[in-house]
Amino acid sequence: MGVVRLPAALFGAAAVLPLYGFVRCVWGRAAAIAGASIMAFSAANVHYSRMALNNITTPFFWTLCFFFIMRGLRNRRPVDWTLAGLTAGLSEHFYYGTRLLPFILSGFVMYLFVLHWHEARCYVQHIGCWCSDT
Repeated sequence: MGVVRLPAALFGAAAVLPLYGFVRCVWGRAAAIAGASIMAFSAANVHYSRMALNNITTPFFWTLCFFFIMRGLRNRRPVDWTLAGLTAGLSEHFYYGTRLLPFILSGFVMYLFVLHWHEARCYVQHIGCWCSDT
């Protein structure tokens, strides 16, 4: 029984790491420690990590995808965008709930276009290149 539950436990524990990186990239170290601690001890994460279900992989891959998206937005390296796409695509192979990820990513892109329109325009005009006026 332990072997059946091991992958879920590993994915549940590993989901804390990309969440820490994502929150640290956006809000800083103190918020990252608080967010990772809350996720590590949350009832939902602990509950689904100890069961032999594959739906705990969704938070891991989603946080990893958003971590690489934020790194891609900050560093503008193609490798970060590639890893974000790979983790988003790989998450589709584990649990059907991940079919919601394109809608969440579309909402995030709309958020970027509404609130950060200058940077979004730069990305649209110069896909894969540095924007000269930032």
